[in-house]
Amino acid sequence: FIMMNDGNITTANNLESWAVQEGDVKFNVELKNWTFCDEGTTCGDAAETSEFVDIAFHIQGNAEMPEQSEDNALLFDLGGNVPLFLSNQVIVDELIQDLPDGFPRVESTEEEGMLFVFRFPRFQESVIYDPIIPYSFSIPVIEITPAPVALPTPAPVAPTAAPVPAPKPK
Repeated sequence: FIMMNDGNITTANNLESWAVQEGDVKFNVELKNWTFCDEGTTCGDAAETSEFVDIAFHIQGNAEMPEQSEDNALLFDLGGNVPLFLSNQVIVDELIQDLPDGFPRVESTEEEGMLFVFRFPRFQESVIYDPIIPYSFSIPVIEITPAPVALPTPAPVAPTAAPVPAPKPK
């Protein structure tokens, strides 16, 4: 979604809120009809039980690698002064829950590069995750590279002897 007006977005439980401006981008991830591994479902080679679904995706900005804020683990710089605000909450079957400890997180892989990884808890109907990319915070960066300037080379100066006064006529 692209925000058409300035305003605020607040979660249903009022625990998270973002100021948005025209041009900000909001997206979400929704999983429905997911079959979890359990006693009646065979997963892989063994009968296993699963409690989570891990989702990993790539969000690319101007930066080669997103940079995590030192002040806020949920804030990333995508480059070009474009931040990514992640949430540590997810809507599970219409109830808001915190993501498990350590999520969301960033992982680096050889095949995919930098991935944002989210762990969603087991659900019956659906799970929804809803972060924001506030492009309104983007500030154009103009890089000025000074052109080389030729400076005159000073000519070498040879020292001269101090003038000797001429003898006075008598």
